[in-house]
Amino acid sequence: MSESAYADGEIADRRKRIVLTLEAIETPVTVDRLADELEDAGPSPVGGIGRDQSWADLHERLHDEDLPALDGAGLIVFDVDRGLVSRRGADENRYVLEGRSAPDRGSAAIPVDAGVDRGDWAAYYLGAVVLSALLLAGVATSFGPLARVSPTVASGSIVGLFGLLAVLDAVRH
Repeated sequence: MSESAYADGEIADRRKRIVLTLEAIETPVTVDRLADELEDAGPSPVGGIGRDQSWADLHERLHDEDLPALDGAGLIVFDVDRGLVSRRGADENRYVLEGRSAPDRGSAAIPVDAGVDRGDWAAYYLGAVVLSALLLAGVATSFGPLARVSPTVASGSIVGLFGLLAVLDAVRH
């Protein structure tokens, strides 16, 4: 096994242990408390937590590497500014991390990211613009098979493409 593959496996094991620890304790917790919990659990035979590592090193690795990566993967919620960590499945804790009060248990919970555009649709629209420009250029220059396409059909295709993206974006939100 290469060093890179071993390191990747060690990181994955360490992060799995972090998620399992968060599932076992009441959250949200501070990064300090999470580091304490991981240190108290003892060294991991494969996870790199607590093995030849000081508490400060563990805390720094959690704050700078592991928690942002796990949050980015959608496995936990990590508020960098406040230093709080919560399980992803704990809806009430997500509201606490965001400084909002949780909805009543009788009401329907609103997802934390409802109405938030993470910018991924911008890439789809940019792709549609590029395809549209290529289609119009091909029609205008009578390039290859596009020579038989009328400008009206090309324009209608572009409008249809953007309409489809708008509908998908609306359904998504």
